[in-house]
Amino acid sequence: MALKKTKEQEEIVNTYNKSIAEGIIDIEITSCLCNSEEFVKIADFDRYGFWHPVSVCKNCGLMMYNPHPTAKSYKEFYESDTYRKVYDEGNFIEQAPDRFKNGQGEQIADALLPFIRERSLSSVLEIGCAGGWNLAHFSREGYQVVGYDFGPGLVEFGKTQGLDLRLGSLQNVKGTYDVILLNHVAEHFTDFLGNMQDLAKHLSPQGLIYVGVPNIDNYGWGQLQNAHVFYFSPRTFKHYMQACGFKIIEFGPDRKIHMYGIFEKNDEIENSNALQEECDLILRKVRKGKIKDGILRVMKMLGLKKG
Repeated sequence: MALKKTKEQEEIVNTYNKSIAEGIIDIEITSCLCNSEEFVKIADFDRYGFWHPVSVCKNCGLMMYNPHPTAKSYKEFYESDTYRKVYDEGNFIEQAPDRFKNGQGEQIADALLPFIRERSLSSVLEIGCAGGWNLAHFSREGYQVVGYDFGPGLVEFGKTQGLDLRLGSLQNVKGTYDVILLNHVAEHFTDFLGNMQDLAKHLSPQGLIYVGVPNIDNYGWGQLQNAHVFYFSPRTFKHYMQACGFKIIEFGPDRKIHMYGIFEKNDEIENSNALQEECDLILRKVRKGKIKDGILRVMKMLGLKKG
């Protein structure tokens, strides 16, 4: 089962899957973040038909795409704007102005600004900033903003909006910032623990990091996306952010099926056994999600539901 695609999207997906099969795109097999190598597979393809083997770790219950493309392969994928052409319907450059007008990113600003003012913070960095619509809210408030993204088209557009956007990602960042935004970016990391620890080096002592990710407790076939390496539940999300040396300040839902956390650096890293039942819990949620998807598919076939 796959979503309906335009001719361009169909060609992109077919070419990508062929490149995987022929070894043109480098892939790697990795252990779970808990170091376990025992998994239960739950899917082979994402919602658009991209090759996307997804499994649940038997030890900690973390869901992940494994094997998956290497960091280098992903970089090439994003730099080509292939990601945007498939996952953003229509012309994503032409749609960019609407994202500024419709208040996209406002929820992030609403969550962070009280803490920023309370701590007298002044600079904001965003990794994976796209066209900069999240940063625009902070720029209007007078804060120094800098954004990095692999997509050249959206970076150039963001510059026309007066924002300091740059081609690149975490590896290109220099200096420290008071606030770091990772909105639907952390799940794309191929080295989650290493990347989060590297980000901590660029966070000021009183700084905050905002991380928004999908909430896989709301499992459904539509959640699967070949650019996502990790699928977090609230429990695995908090656990592994803590393992990276962060303390949670605020946690909440985002757009019904997603979630976010605001964190500060924490020198005291605690070991936890809270995930010992996570695998069984996630597998139950997956089964429930698959049943729901099946019912919706039948309803569409019978003409009882559109879309």
